[in-house]
Amino acid sequence: MAMEAQAPKTNLLLIIIITSLITNPSLSQTQEQEEPFTSILISQKGLNFIKTLLITKAISSSIPLYLPTISKSINYPFLGSVHISLSNITIYEFGVSSSSDIIIPHDDVSIIAKGVTCNLSINWEYDYFSWVGPFKVSDKGNASVLVEGMDIELTIGLENKEGTLKMNLTECDCHVKNISIKLDGGASWLYQGMLNAFQEEIGSAVENAITKNLREGILKLDSFLQSLPKEIPVDDYSSLNVTFLNEPFFSNSSIGFDINGLFRARETNPTHKLFEKNTMPPVFCTDNTKMIGISLDEAVFNSASALYYDAEFMHWIVDKVPDQSLLNTAGWRFIIPQLYKKYPKDDMNLNITLSSPPMIKILERNLDATMYADLTIDVLQEDQTIPVACISLVIRGSGSVQISGNNLTGSVKLNDFTMSQNWSDIGNLRLYLIQPVMRTIIQTVFLPFANTQLSKGFPLPIVHGFTLKDAISRQNKEVFNQLKRQNKPYVKSIKSSDEDIIDCVKLTDQPAFVHPLLKNHTIQLLPTFDLEWEQSKQIDEKPITQLWELSGSCPDGTIPIKRIKRNILLRESFFANKNLSINSKKSSKAVYEEAGAYVYGGKYFGARGNINIWNPQVQKGEFSKALISVIGSNNPDTIVDSIEAGWHVNPTMNGDSKTRLFFSWTNKGDKNFCYDLRCPGFVQVSKKVVIGGVLMPYSVYGSKQQFMLNLIIWRDSVSGHWWLIVGKEKVGYWPKSLFSYLRKGASRAMWTGRIKNYIDTSDHHTTTQMGSGHFATEDYGKASYISNIYIADERNNMIEPSLLSYISRPECYSFTNPPINPFFRTHIYFGGPGRNKDCEL
Repeated sequence: MAMEAQAPKTNLLLIIIITSLITNPSLSQTQEQEEPFTSILISQKGLNFIKTLLITKAISSSIPLYLPTISKSINYPFLGSVHISLSNITIYEFGVSSSSDIIIPHDDVSIIAKGVTCNLSINWEYDYFSWVGPFKVSDKGNASVLVEGMDIELTIGLENKEGTLKMNLTECDCHVKNISIKLDGGASWLYQGMLNAFQEEIGSAVENAITKNLREGILKLDSFLQSLPKEIPVDDYSSLNVTFLNEPFFSNSSIGFDINGLFRARETNPTHKLFEKNTMPPVFCTDNTKMIGISLDEAVFNSASALYYDAEFMHWIVDKVPDQSLLNTAGWRFIIPQLYKKYPKDDMNLNITLSSPPMIKILERNLDATMYADLTIDVLQEDQTIPVACISLVIRGSGSVQISGNNLTGSVKLNDFTMSQNWSDIGNLRLYLIQPVMRTIIQTVFLPFANTQLSKGFPLPIVHGFTLKDAISRQNKEVFNQLKRQNKPYVKSIKSSDEDIIDCVKLTDQPAFVHPLLKNHTIQLLPTFDLEWEQSKQIDEKPITQLWELSGSCPDGTIPIKRIKRNILLRESFFANKNLSINSKKSSKAVYEEAGAYVYGGKYFGARGNINIWNPQVQKGEFSKALISVIGSNNPDTIVDSIEAGWHVNPTMNGDSKTRLFFSWTNKGDKNFCYDLRCPGFVQVSKKVVIGGVLMPYSVYGSKQQFMLNLIIWRDSVSGHWWLIVGKEKVGYWPKSLFSYLRKGASRAMWTGRIKNYIDTSDHHTTTQMGSGHFATEDYGKASYISNIYIADERNNMIEPSLLSYISRPECYSFTNPPINPFFRTHIYFGGPGRNKDCEL
């Protein structure tokens, strides 16, 4: 949505909070809720708007800016020592070129203004003792100074602090390139002397003053943000809770926020009703050409519905209709004859009361509303109101959400309704005669009244001085479709202690069969035969578990699927970056770095490895993985088909920093990998393993006891499908029809650690750890390793391969390939801390 600024002065971070507040039409009913019901995206256009406001308003709002007095003595030929003083140094004007930018390098915001100019006025004076005689010579006057080519850079961090948005200035630089001075009076020697003597001092004073002013402004703004209320009134009865949840999420072109919010009554304790997040996607009000996107969960609408229902606002007495004859018993004499017979020509009211809060559901193209109402026919006699009959209605309608001005508005239309007699004092009603009249009343009275109220809308909490302009509302179809694919109807749901929700989905209802190549696929419940391989001996390795297993299990005929959350999908889309490369230090904003081993040059029909589990520290927007993979290609430098599996820490994808089981795959040279079950293809048959589930426990640095993830990716030589085996559990398979090269075997296999490194504006290397976060040379118990490395040949023999190594940045992450031993057989060590004294850039 476009936004027009009317306030004359503001500040950058005030704008950031304003843009987030603008988009909070639904807020928290209780802070105990853990799920956000509203998500906000500030797009590139919105960020450009912030940049413009910063440049044109925030910087210029600091004027007039006063600099300290500068004095010094200068030796001039023939004159001796001349004392010169510059006072009343005042910056009275800023000029900003269009060559400025706003960058989101990692988990903060950098705003760079280039080519800034400023004009200063100065009072100067000098004095010296004449060499002709012992008397003092002095003069004074004014000067104007032009500072050119100034660059200003702010780096601002944003974080969630107890439900409010906190900001801190992590970097503030101002650099002056050129200064010119114009004297009003004075001799030429004075001009040159001042230029030579004071250019550096004036530049330094300007830099220090602007930096100090901006730092103070950020501190004031942070204090202002901390003082903002967490609840904003909507009307006399309801309010919105603007409590922030989760940390802000950043991409190279947007900033996102999560708000946990439902409507609540003003000045009352939160209602006891707790709204659960729906698995259906939200309404998403966004447009690439607009500044801000708003995502609303259907619980938002249902919380408002429940709130106003509890307040007894959903009760109407209809005493005026387009056909006023319907409010007299004479108008009903052929429809309800007994009514007219008992109360001839008496006036009537229609008393409409909702018997429960309207229920709102979000569909792909609109909102669906179901209302349960009781319509009581009241006869008016003198001072009496006599209820004579009650009809129960179930009204089903559909609607849409729009943004009009500074309000969130909507409209609703009738789809259908049903009716039944509730009670009657005038005998049984002929509902088939009443139904056409009731439809007329609903369409000409009830819906126009509802649409009149909806057209007024709920006011968005706009800070004074800003107006929403040219806003649109539509649903995010990509998010909708992905949620629809992933979150299938379930037989049983399990809430894990790690906060995951695991849905037990029928085997035949899993996401795999959405894939067009698997429409008529016959499920293979087990591989054709079991693999055999030599186990490691006498080593203190323990298998891992998944925490969800402690909370329950899925019944036979179902598979466990981790429920995907809408805000996680939005977060992922913010971090989407197609400009990635491997072993490229400066060619793009993000790179992959690896340390591991591979085989190439033969035909491989499986890969095995035992990976010990760690929980490396990962910066926002990045990940750390340990994996095995098989690759199909006719070129060693390209990937056509690929399957990889292992553990990873990926806050962007999972919303936390826990170590989780993952797999990903791609085909036909597509550079976008499919993770876990998020796109159709992998057919799961196990009811015991959750793809994307948390792995526990972790290995401990310095301990002899290591916890292992035992993995096999193996091609069934009969069916041609590629199976994933975790421990001894046959989890499922990728059907051969998905691949071109891999259906005949792999041309490469890998055992590696991998991290994603965002290159920030300072070009510092990431501190994201690989493996244990320690170098490979630290060996067992300290470094990450993959042991019992095997490949499968075409006869399903498990063979220990001769490994080749690949290390993209050995000073950041290292690799060793020790000799075979009876405990680990063929094995590798890998990992490292990332940035260190030898790995700065």
